[in-house]
Amino acid sequence: MPNADESRLVFDTLVKDFPAHYSEQARDFRRHAVGFAATVRGGQGMLWIGPAGLEFAQTPSSDGRQLKWDEVVDVDVLGSGASQPSVGSIFLLGAWSLLLDPKAPPVDVQVTLTDGTVVGATVLGSSGDDLRALVSGFRAAHVVTTSVQETHGIGALERLSAMHDAGKLTGDEFAAAKRELLGL
Repeated sequence: MPNADESRLVFDTLVKDFPAHYSEQARDFRRHAVGFAATVRGGQGMLWIGPAGLEFAQTPSSDGRQLKWDEVVDVDVLGSGASQPSVGSIFLLGAWSLLLDPKAPPVDVQVTLTDGTVVGATVLGSSGDDLRALVSGFRAAHVVTTSVQETHGIGALERLSAMHDAGKLTGDEFAAAKRELLGL
């Protein structure tokens, strides 16, 4: 039985050790993500937080509801305090187990989506401060990455336009290159 020595799972370690447990979709979405024991829709489950967004799943190896950062308007982490290292309880999720800090009170995580829907989970054995820091870090990295990609795309479009204006690209070549750059 795979075990974790703390209250969180690092997906990259799990997928390396147990690649057959995960769908291609889960591997892509959870790359570099951190998973927490949680109650999801009233039952035991996982909350994954990573570069691609948040995911609510029933077990570490099951596919869940994936929320990309672009779909997320707000993430409220309701709870505070830092967890203290201690001997904790075991949280079982199928063949997986997590060691939970009994001193860390449950932390509610509410995610508001662009369509107004609010989804949530209660994270067990981890602190609100730790969760807030993780969400903030991944969201900030996503914003920076997206900005760089958009800036690069704008720069490329400006270069294409300059090449077209200079007569180095025909109208058809410019239109085709622009469609490819914009993903149309």
